[in-house]
Amino acid sequence: MGRKASLTINGGVVTAQGGIDAGEGGTVTIDNGVVTASGGITGGTVTITGGDVTATGGSGGAGVGSGMLSTSTVTIDGGVVNATGGRGSAGIGSRYETDDATVIINGGVVSATGSGGAGVGGNQASLTINGGSVKGGVAPQSVNGNGEPVYLLPLSNPGGKTVTVNGRTWSGVNHAAADSDETLYMYLSETDAEAGVAVGSKPTERYRLNTQTNQFESAGIVEDGTAGYYDPGTGAKKQAENVVIVKDGVTAWENGWYVASGAVGLDAVTVSGDVNLILPKGTSLTVSQSITVQDGGSLTVWGDQSDYIKDVRWRSRAASPAAAR
Repeated sequence: MGRKASLTINGGVVTAQGGIDAGEGGTVTIDNGVVTASGGITGGTVTITGGDVTATGGSGGAGVGSGMLSTSTVTIDGGVVNATGGRGSAGIGSRYETDDATVIINGGVVSATGSGGAGVGGNQASLTINGGSVKGGVAPQSVNGNGEPVYLLPLSNPGGKTVTVNGRTWSGVNHAAADSDETLYMYLSETDAEAGVAVGSKPTERYRLNTQTNQFESAGIVEDGTAGYYDPGTGAKKQAENVVIVKDGVTAWENGWYVASGAVGLDAVTVSGDVNLILPKGTSLTVSQSITVQDGGSLTVWGDQSDYIKDVRWRSRAASPAAAR
């Protein structure tokens, strides 16, 4: 297509052997239909709200985004998008040796493969991810609409149940619409991940970012109910709210209440803030290496019965096994 052209696809089957190029300042809008572009989908503005889109970039052009003669702003609100970049280009975003594409993903099922470039983004592209399932490497660091850095959290979701993040519904359930993969590839801020993610009727689970790997790790289940504990100071049984269940992998404990369930084994635990741990009768918690309480923090262990508190034992010497039962 010519430069500064405008193309809207509302349905049908569209096959473009030479690609779709609206030119610098031109617009491409795909609302529905099956679209295949062997040469990329490029233009000043590319917006995809629905449909099934497959795009392979031409020489030096992105699969969806900037072409050899255009710099693009790409917005994906929905649909299934599978994009592969041309030589040296991103699947979605920048073309070869440029750094000025803008990519905004609010929803949809997005798969992107770069050819010597990022899957999504490229060079110094501006990349915002607010929703959807995004599969393929992203570069540079992506942010959400609030400007907060976001990181990948792959979440298994067979059956495509509704996913809730920090109290709001996520615009995506998994990647099955693209390739039968029932994993949801979501990008979350630290704030949203720590507030918790719920899949269907399952309990909310919190995640914490490992700053060494930039990957999320489970920080435990947030119980909607309460857990009982015995207070020897008052001789009364009390209730703690919003209790996090300690399970394998929950090793960073922060302000709040935690409860062991069954037999739990951990390698090492770090405590920050004021942490209260409930060990109900019949449960066991074994830490094979050490429990580290950071400066200003505290760890208090509670039983759940008056005749059980005497059985709570603690060995806190660093670098040796610590056990409570």
